Formats: sequence, C-alpha cells, structure tokens
Amino acid sequence: MNRRNLLKGAVAIPIATALNACSHEPERSENSKPAQGTLKVILNGPFGVVQQSASDYRIIAYVPSDPAGEHELRFRGPAEVAGRETKKGKSPYYRFSLSETGLDLGRGRPSIDQGFYDFNFPHIGKFQLPADAFVAIELPRPDYITFTPPAEPFLFGGKITLQPLDHILEYKLSEPGRVRIKQGEKEISPLPCSELLKQYQEYGSKMGKRNYGAEESQYKNMEEMLTNCSPSDLCILFGVGFDAEHSTTNPMDHGLNFFNNVLLPSFAPGVKKRLQKANCTPIAENEGLHPEIVPAVYRYPMPEPRLLQVSSVLDCHVGGLLGTSP
Repeated sequence: MNRRNLLKGAVAIPIATALNACSHEPERSENSKPAQGTLKVILNGPFGVVQQSASDYRIIAYVPSDPAGEHELRFRGPAEVAGRETKKGKSPYYRFSLSETGLDLGRGRPSIDQGFYDFNFPHIGKFQLPADAFVAIELPRPDYITFTPPAEPFLFGGKITLQPLDHILEYKLSEPGRVRIKQGEKEISPLPCSELLKQYQEYGSKMGKRNYGAEESQYKNMEEMLTNCSPSDLCILFGVGFDAEHSTTNPMDHGLNFFNNVLLPSFAPGVKKRLQKANCTPIAENEGLHPEIVPAVYRYPMPEPRLLQVSSVLDCHVGGLLGTSP
C-alpha cells in the first residue's frame, strides 16, 4: 500500500482497522466472477455493422449479396473457405449468431475507436436486413469496437479521410470453454488467438505474402496483436471479399462500386456521400465515378497502399460501415 495513503487513512480510521482491511481480499459473490480473457470477433471486408439501441446495442453485422456474384466467405481462419457466391442463379447465404453463454456482457453504448469517425453514423433510422444478404451475423453488445491499422486513405463526401478495413468487436469472457458461434443447428467454438496466429503465418507463407511491403500491410499489425494476446483470449474471423488469386485487375474499383451502390444504400439510404480514391477530385451527388487527377497540393500525403488484408484473402480494398438504429 502507498505509504502516503496509509497515513491519510490513519487520520480517519483506527490504524488496526486500516491494516486489517489491507490483509484480506474482499469476498466475491457468485455473480462477480473475474473476467477470463477476451473474445475478438474480426469482421474483415465490406461489413455493415448495426448497433440496435433499443435492444441494448445488440449487433447485426452483414454483407449484402454482390450483384456480380464474386465474393467468398472465410470463417474461423484465413484458409477456411465457408462458401462462395455464384455468378448464375441464386447465391447461397450464411447466417450466424454468437451465444451469450460464456461472455461477461456489459450494458449501454459500447466504446468505439475514433478511427471510425467518418464511417460511424449515430442515426441511420430503422434498419431492415436485406433478405438476400450473403452473410449476416447476430452478436451481443460488445465492450469495444476497434480495427487493425493501417486504414485506407479515401475521399468520402469530398473530404479526405482514412477508412478502417475491418471491425474488431471485443467481449470479456467469463467461461471461455462455453463460448459458441451458432450456424443453424451447428455450434462452433472460436479459436485460441495462438491458433489463429498460426493460421495467418502458415497462410501468409503459402501465399508469399503476395509481395506486399510490410510497412503497407495490415498483416504485421494483426500478427503483433495476436502475438500479444493472453493465453485465454479467443478469436473468430469472418472475412468477405475476393480470393487472393482472383483475376480482377482493379479490385479497388470493384470495392468502391460495391460500397457506393450496394452496401451504403442498404445500410443508410438517406446518406448521399460517396467513397472515392484519395487522388480523385470530389464528385457531385448525382454523378458517376469519373476519376480526375488533381494538383499535388490536394493529394493525400501518403503513397497509395497495396494492402494485404487482415485475412490475406480479401482484395476489395474497401472497408465497411458502423451505425446505430433505434
């Protein structure tokens, strides 16, 4: 105990009482068990993340169907393909939910990393999940929503900003061994963070890290985060985007088109802002995406990233959105 604090306490209470209080741990009731680590739910790709304020900020996270049918889902680890959309006919869809069992849930509005500032809409109106969403996940209220740096430079509504390329929802654990993600009748356990780290390293080695510079990649930051996890921490990955071997020559254009014309209208139809490359001039609300070179003074003071996405498989180069619905 700090000596100065002990002397202050001696003025107000008998010294014997103060020493007695220091020598015993306070009793914990059955309902006040200490947290047992953290669960990290990693949403990599163009996810809309909706907080439902009327339901104690429960989360609906989803990715709409891609009109071109080119996205795939990686689930649990970067090398585990759960399914793909199809270019012909009706694409499959995937529904998941995280059980509250094993979680030490709080109440009230979650803490949100300020990096989401330009992509966090506090009032998006009544939200309706698209019936044909490719992926949809129901989640309890998290304690914290953050992301893996670096973010991607863009213009959004004509303003230079940085967009996070993933969402990481963090939960305190009370009984790690009981945490389950449900997919229909199946109950699936999350991975220890050490196992997810191993998968990233194996997959990154297999893909040769795609010749991306480490300083321009999320890979090293994700690797560092997983390395620093405690032994009891758990992780689950949901990744939606292109396969790393996808033949699209310009995944950025695909990502911008999907964000502006599919994700944003399904998420917040009243928002008229548009996402553009950071080296483009702003466009009017009713214009298409027509990139134009601008004077150097207006250019974002960073090299254009060639990001290796968190899951090492998602090459859309565009992130998602965050918002609050009644």
